[in-house]
Amino acid sequence: MHTADSSQHVGVGMKKQLTKGTQPGSTSKIAAGHGKISQPILATLTNRPSLTHDSHRSPAHDRETDAKSPSDLDIVLQPIVKVTAPLGSLDLEVLLLERASNTDAQSADVSNVHMDKCGDRARQDRRLLATALDWLHRHESTLKMTRFFCVNLHAESVNDARSIAETVDILRQYEKVLSYLCLQISETTEQVSLENLQHFLHLAQNMGAKVMLNDFGSGYNSLYFLQHLSADALRIDGNLIADIHENPKSASIVEGIVQLARNLGMASIATGVNDLRTLRLLIDLGVDYVQGSAVAKPQQPNTIAEASSASPFIDEAALATFVQAMADSDNQSMISAPIFYSGNLH
Repeated sequence: MHTADSSQHVGVGMKKQLTKGTQPGSTSKIAAGHGKISQPILATLTNRPSLTHDSHRSPAHDRETDAKSPSDLDIVLQPIVKVTAPLGSLDLEVLLLERASNTDAQSADVSNVHMDKCGDRARQDRRLLATALDWLHRHESTLKMTRFFCVNLHAESVNDARSIAETVDILRQYEKVLSYLCLQISETTEQVSLENLQHFLHLAQNMGAKVMLNDFGSGYNSLYFLQHLSADALRIDGNLIADIHENPKSASIVEGIVQLARNLGMASIATGVNDLRTLRLLIDLGVDYVQGSAVAKPQQPNTIAEASSASPFIDEAALATFVQAMADSDNQSMISAPIFYSGNLH
């Protein structure tokens, strides 16, 4: 279940069977050759023509394989705040809001955000990607402070030629806004072809998208993914943030991940930041971006489209005062965050 502050995750710590390149008894479930894409298929994917796109219609409405009617699900957006520019950024993560069929989207409870359980995960991921990119396409001109737009994609969702082709087709329909897109690659309990994942990410990055390794620090393959995949950011696992005050090891691991990201020229993002105390500590540890209910809960898309920063969504006065003080300071004591996105954004 993918929750509103993205601090709870399913299955990433389950044991995995031996598939390739490990000694007997290993638990890795990454297979370099599983469902391998041949070079002719790769060439077909690379040269695949763009689909005709109606800018007033979401691809989700055109897919007969969707698990549920689009009218039963809506996206909500949770801001991600840049530590060195808290009032000058409005970066976003896309989440799905499930609601009853007789409930108006605007009155649905955004605290109940979670991934839909209907249908297989790959279809759900593609549906979310199409819906998110369509919204971004229609609202790009209003997102003056948005540099990146995160959408979750499980590694198993691009594990064979067909799923890669269908996902690339979605990306091609929205090439104009792909410079905003950041694909959050989540580890999975299913068998994953590392080679196929590498091929897909190469295609997506060549089209302008960025890549984030999601829930970094959980599961068995975080470092393996980091070693073999081209990524632009690390999103620190929310479980490490949850007990960061009570467990000195968690604080040390978070600090190590932040430094590792910096050494590799990547940005670090901490999720599950739900109080001022945690926010202060993460800033001290050098995190580049923060996300959680302390800085902003998930919001309805129309509310985001009217905002210029995350500050209107801060509920507590003490937090609002602290964020304002961060913005007023010149932040000379902080190391500037890596340039997560460069180039002309609009």
